[in-house]
Amino acid sequence: MTRKFVPSLICFFLVGFVLLISSGSTFARSSIAYFNLQGHDTSAVDAKGIRHEGTSYRGSPPRLLDRVRGIAPYYPIEEQRQRHQGRGLVRMTIDLTTGYVIEATMIKSTGFPVLDSNAIAAFMTWRWRAGKRREIHLPVTFRIHTDLIQPLQVLIVFRRNNDFI
Repeated sequence: MTRKFVPSLICFFLVGFVLLISSGSTFARSSIAYFNLQGHDTSAVDAKGIRHEGTSYRGSPPRLLDRVRGIAPYYPIEEQRQRHQGRGLVRMTIDLTTGYVIEATMIKSTGFPVLDSNAIAAFMTWRWRAGKRREIHLPVTFRIHTDLIQPLQVLIVFRRNNDFI
């Protein structure tokens, strides 16, 4: 091979590789399951039996600060692969003497039974301050975030004799 042919061959493969990489957009994916403690789309029944809506408060509804323990629902990998996502509403019935959740039911389904059962399982482990609330409605969301990452852009500049600059 001649000396001028080698840089041209390298350039050919390098440009081909760059075009292959940048031909499609790459997506970064992350998945989350969460409950919104700052949300106003909640409601609760206090120990006296009076219902309080989250929309009647400016900041976080005070009942949400009464949470002693709580975990986010598990988002199964298989559900993420199938792109199952949704938003639901859970009703938690709370024991006034202990603060433990004694029953959790879906008022509004996420649209997928596995996500609903994982939400219920998570909320059954929650604990609230004793003697404050009888029932709390709380939204739960399962979502797959997809952020577009721009394709790799490489600029290769050549002189007229095909040498790299």
